[in-house]
Amino acid sequence: YVDLEVTGEHEVQRTPVEIERTQQANGQVSDTVSIATDQAMDAVMKAKETGNSIIRLVLPDGQDVVDQTRINVLKDVAQLLAENKLTLEISTENVHLEIPTDSLAGVTQDFYFRLVPIKEEAKRQEIETRARKEEAVRAMLQTNDVHVIGRPMVIETNLPQRPVTVTLP
Repeated sequence: YVDLEVTGEHEVQRTPVEIERTQQANGQVSDTVSIATDQAMDAVMKAKETGNSIIRLVLPDGQDVVDQTRINVLKDVAQLLAENKLTLEISTENVHLEIPTDSLAGVTQDFYFRLVPIKEEAKRQEIETRARKEEAVRAMLQTNDVHVIGRPMVIETNLPQRPVTVTLP
């Protein structure tokens, strides 16, 4: 189980959510988390009781064994959070996603986020080389001295054209 935290300006409350860990024959470890409607309802009730406005799914990986994580969000869960003006956050060791209420409002299909940390040094070097060549990166930094800090991530979703804040530590 992992925590679905109800947080904000007041005391943090927690709702347990089951996580499914699978190890492939090649040794890769995959985690899958699906927020059930009853778990979301429990979190919404706790948010109302405490006055908090954030529902945060916390996915720890202290031993750095997870090769990919998939988070499934039912449209009913998205609608429930939007109706109650709650932000959904997904927090891992490598990335923090914030899906604001406005992005959850009007969702008409289940959606997912697939998070894949790039652990191999060769792929990390490839990303750093691509970043150095990327005109937008050079223009923003106003230098060619580009280095990858932290762990690069592949982030996939089927959430259609809605703002999500991505924070890479």
